[in-house]
Amino acid sequence: MAVYNDGGLYYGIAQGGYEVRSFDTSRVTNWASFPLHPMIWRALTPWFGSSPMVGIVLANVYFLLALVMLHRLCSALGYEAVVADRAVLALGFFPTSYFFSMPWSESLFVLVTAATAYAILARQWSWGALLGIAACACRLAGLFLVMALLLWLWEKRNEVPRRAWIVVGLMPLGLVVFMGMLYRASGDALAFVDLQSVWGRHFELPIKALGVVLAKPWVLASDGNLRHLNFLVFVVGMATSYWLAFRRGQRWLGLFLVLGLIVPALTGSIASMSRYGMGLFPLAIGIGYALKNQRVERVYLVVSSVLFALMAIAFQLQLSFAGV
Repeated sequence: MAVYNDGGLYYGIAQGGYEVRSFDTSRVTNWASFPLHPMIWRALTPWFGSSPMVGIVLANVYFLLALVMLHRLCSALGYEAVVADRAVLALGFFPTSYFFSMPWSESLFVLVTAATAYAILARQWSWGALLGIAACACRLAGLFLVMALLLWLWEKRNEVPRRAWIVVGLMPLGLVVFMGMLYRASGDALAFVDLQSVWGRHFELPIKALGVVLAKPWVLASDGNLRHLNFLVFVVGMATSYWLAFRRGQRWLGLFLVLGLIVPALTGSIASMSRYGMGLFPLAIGIGYALKNQRVERVYLVVSSVLFALMAIAFQLQLSFAGV
């Protein structure tokens, strides 16, 4: 189970790197998987071997550090300790949080993005550059954080040094390095985009994908998509982005969240939306704020715990809607 779906692609990169052959879309390959997680995994192979267990241990260590960093980031953003506590709780009990314990990139992405944001807020520019580069080498959504930080810099343009702009401008180097690796392996630097058709993903406004849930609410799951959960995460995430941007005045956090939700939805499907959403730390902050209300907190913990248990069992049984 550790190397099921994306886990298997990361494991393959950790063992032997990216598949070397001319680009085509005849079958699934590992070109769509960003390199940070499997390269760290691979770097540890001489000491710990190539067992999937190494990836599992790494993911759990990343997640522990991510929770610590999320808590510190909430404080740096001006939230009360109770919000920071509940943001951590919200993320840990998220219905699809079992992915954080698997050798996928979810836990590492939350860690590097939250750490990047914290470093920039603390004016630790060198760390911010390194962590931002790592975020862009971890997932495409790392680029959305760069866009959000550019908005933050613009709003703080009279307070931050010119060096800050250079730091944020360096962050996409993580994506550039990945594209160079893909060009060397397949001859297509954008293979991670061009390969999406293998999974039936193509550009399309999300209205249709979201409308299907409303038009046929009795269909719970189809095509690897647990429709109602993914729909709910999208709606709550969009509401949270509005709240962050226009109620809390943290427009850059709202932008990061909305881009992280909208871009996957533009592929013609909201499948995996619950997994993508949990990887965006502003959503955890928004839910954590809502959990200040004890009734909301109790409902969230009960519902999320039940869903988590059911989804984890479904994942173990390799039901498609729980593994994407």
